[in-house]
Amino acid sequence: MNTPRAVYIGLKPGNRRYLLHRGYFVALQRFGWKTEWLSHHEGATAKLDHDVIIHDAEVPESVLARVRPSQVLIALNGAGTDISHYHRHAEKFALCVSSFNFFDDPSSILTRAHLRPSRVFSKELYYVMRYHGFFRRFAQPRFFRRARIPFMFLPFASDPSLFYPLKTAKKDCKWVFAGLLKVRRLVPALRRESARRGWKHEIIAPELKNAIDPMDLNAFYNRAEIGVNEQHLMTFGRELNQRGFDYGMAGIPQVTDMGWMCGPLYGAFCDIYAGKIANTEDFQ
Repeated sequence: MNTPRAVYIGLKPGNRRYLLHRGYFVALQRFGWKTEWLSHHEGATAKLDHDVIIHDAEVPESVLARVRPSQVLIALNGAGTDISHYHRHAEKFALCVSSFNFFDDPSSILTRAHLRPSRVFSKELYYVMRYHGFFRRFAQPRFFRRARIPFMFLPFASDPSLFYPLKTAKKDCKWVFAGLLKVRRLVPALRRESARRGWKHEIIAPELKNAIDPMDLNAFYNRAEIGVNEQHLMTFGRELNQRGFDYGMAGIPQVTDMGWMCGPLYGAFCDIYAGKIANTEDFQ
């Protein structure tokens, strides 16, 4: 009997986001599958003769044309991409999943504070308007129903082999954060407040020109008393980032917004300061 083979096409090791889908391959490997990891560029020209193809983000039409009926194609979708060509290749998909909880219009995540005249040019409103058309056309479940493609909401999770409490860790930081700063409001404000109160903290962000190996994130999180987890504005408040799950696995509580999604999952392990995507008034 031949060993079943699977290929993942997406972000490769070295990018922090590759951890988002690493668990799929770990699971297949534990069941004896032979696995291969390709970048989007490599996947565009690779032979792709595997039993299972797991493709992150938009699956190009050139790739779909090469998928055979005997192969299982699973697409890990996001938002903001034109995937109208999926209609022409619907039979190629075994399943499409999304980490975005897409059930209604993205503007519903806005609060009254976001719609005040003084906030007309806010980042929250900008991102909702920027991606609104793509969301309505290509991200809602109805798009996949119309194309007759199986679809399901699949949130991120965490890997216990990578994130876990370190008994010997020294809690030398009040809080930590790793991620982008330019699309968040709480983190910059918390930096200023921490300077005023003398709270030691550490931030890993491209804007600060520093970086961390994804495999070192667990040790980084274990140094903190609290993990800061402000959600990303471009998700419309429809996606729980992976950070929230990793904090919990590392054994630290978190401060977060988007209570409508975080509360049911994180429960007593988080302190929620906003029911939806936060605006400045929520944490002053």
